[in-house]
Amino acid sequence: MRLKQIKTLPEFAEAVRLRLEVFYKEQKVDPLIEMDQFDKSAYHFIALQKKKVIGTGRVRIYNKKAKIERIAIDKRFRHKGIGTKLTRFMINFVRKKHISNIVLHAQCYAKEFYEKLGFKAVGKTFNEAKIKHIKMVYKK
Repeated sequence: MRLKQIKTLPEFAEAVRLRLEVFYKEQKVDPLIEMDQFDKSAYHFIALQKKKVIGTGRVRIYNKKAKIERIAIDKRFRHKGIGTKLTRFMINFVRKKHISNIVLHAQCYAKEFYEKLGFKAVGKTFNEAKIKHIKMVYKK
């Protein structure tokens, strides 16, 4: 498996395909919410198995903080450490930009996953795209 920042339109198209597969088809998120105005300014990342995109995520940087978003792993490749490696890759990308304030909105079922990566839940749960989420802050 290889991790990289997206640099080409075909790579981005494959990341979008995976996001729609996970968020729209599996989780029933409205595609008009899933694809948003931040896609143009965000940094996008992919995990590749051979040449196939099996994971994706994005990072938005604003107001001297970073927000990790849209992490999606192909269901055939889940529970194999890809999400962990991809998230760490994005954290390292942010840290190289000398930004230490990193946040994300985790789906509640994934809270423990992110805690193992150094995130801490803050505040109350809330609905985002009709799915329960919790804000998490990176503490390492």
